[in-house]
Amino acid sequence: MSKSGSAPLSPQQQTSLLSIKGNALCAECSTSNPSWCSLTYGITLCLDCAGVHRGLGVHLSFVRSITMDDWNSDQYNQMLRGGNDKWDEAWKQGNATAQFREKQAWKAVRDGEKWRAEMREVVKSKYESEVAALYRDMLARKDGAVTTMTGSLGSPQVETVSLAMEQPPTLRECQAVLFPFFLALMTHEPKNLMSLIMWTICGFALSSWINIHGPVAYTGILVPSILGITGFVPYYFVNSMSTKYAFVWVNHRHDAFKSAKNMLVDLITNKRAKRLETCDVYYPVTKERKAKVGLVFYPGALVDRTAYAPIAARLAEAGIFVVVANLEPFRLVCSLKTYNSKEKVMRMISDSLLLGAEDGSGLWEVENWAIGGHSMGGSLAIASCVNEMSSTLKKVVLWGVGSYPHQLMHPCKPLRDVTSDVDVLLVNGSNDAVINAFGGKPAWDDMEAKLPPRADGSVKPGQGCTIYKTIQGGNHSGCAHYGPQMYPVRDGDRSITLEQQQEHTAKLSVDFLLGEYDKLSI
Repeated sequence: MSKSGSAPLSPQQQTSLLSIKGNALCAECSTSNPSWCSLTYGITLCLDCAGVHRGLGVHLSFVRSITMDDWNSDQYNQMLRGGNDKWDEAWKQGNATAQFREKQAWKAVRDGEKWRAEMREVVKSKYESEVAALYRDMLARKDGAVTTMTGSLGSPQVETVSLAMEQPPTLRECQAVLFPFFLALMTHEPKNLMSLIMWTICGFALSSWINIHGPVAYTGILVPSILGITGFVPYYFVNSMSTKYAFVWVNHRHDAFKSAKNMLVDLITNKRAKRLETCDVYYPVTKERKAKVGLVFYPGALVDRTAYAPIAARLAEAGIFVVVANLEPFRLVCSLKTYNSKEKVMRMISDSLLLGAEDGSGLWEVENWAIGGHSMGGSLAIASCVNEMSSTLKKVVLWGVGSYPHQLMHPCKPLRDVTSDVDVLLVNGSNDAVINAFGGKPAWDDMEAKLPPRADGSVKPGQGCTIYKTIQGGNHSGCAHYGPQMYPVRDGDRSITLEQQQEHTAKLSVDFLLGEYDKLSI
């Protein structure tokens, strides 16, 4: 690493930074093994707190990844001059009361008594304080030079990257998609179909009776009226349902936290991620531009794909090539009749490998591909694997899934009947109220009967099995940076932090995808 050039930190340099007093824990929330830092204060941060610091702006805190970003010597030396305990002591001396209250608040977050999002204003006021201003100036000038975040004199220079605002679909666009779906639902369900048949028979029978036995003077009016009502009522029902759910699609979209958006911008700036038309790509940290496993991942229904940036970055740090599907503008796939899953998946894989190399740094190579999804995205992943890609995709990762795909939305055969060598990892939170509200035990039993056999002594990973894992204290929205989720039902409250749930989810997924089954525990 030269002063003018930049390169990733070596393992020895990373160890040196983390061995500084206090740096083994996040400077804000005390989460272990932090992999991010604020150069401005020389402190280490966990993934979530790094997102909070990005929200402060580079004038208050400039965030870097210890494991993924390139560094120059000035930046590295500034970190060596800092340290979590050093900054904490300075903060205590400058405002002991505020420091004490902050530590109590973070303890409440760790104990599950307080939302992490509630700490944003606390952190903001801390780093806007005079104490923080004096400390960052002192740290920057300690060696007699003004060290900026780019290692050169002047204001920080950062490549400007912005994410385009995702425009929700119009009510009319949603209705156009939903009307044929609810029409099919009416004829697909036996009870609905029987009701429709009986209604039609009654309507035609009444018209026939009036035509034969009714008053001649009014037959020409009554018969067309009855036939019109017979046809109008089903149409009105279907149209009302499609209008109702179109309103939901437009007004109940789950947007990503600002910290997730800032993280994606930071990753794109540092060429660790790329936003394509079909997907978002998260690159592993490797010089060879090769990955053992790639994961095509579908977001949950109505969830902004950007919300998965923090957990996707965790997977990428562990060596997984991650592709998060773009399902805009509807943010879900209502029916496979209008979505060619094999074509879409292959297009995402092609785009991520080819278009992701437009910067001239070379093509990526991925040995094996897996597919996965969160909530309804998991159902789409299962159907995609079963229907057309069971010979290509040998692993399926499911987060927050409590039932097998609905046969009208994502029709598919039981996975265990189609293939004998696809492994499935199913990770749910114990406080997930969404999957409990939609199906319960009957849906769960049906899903378990259709997925590959449960892993046990006779059926092992690699032989076509399903591994079930429960994260104690986790909920439905804890798989990504959005929420609190109030639709379609109010999600359960987490008793662990968002950071902890995603850390557990990512670890299980990485161990499963890399074939390290003996490590599959939390």
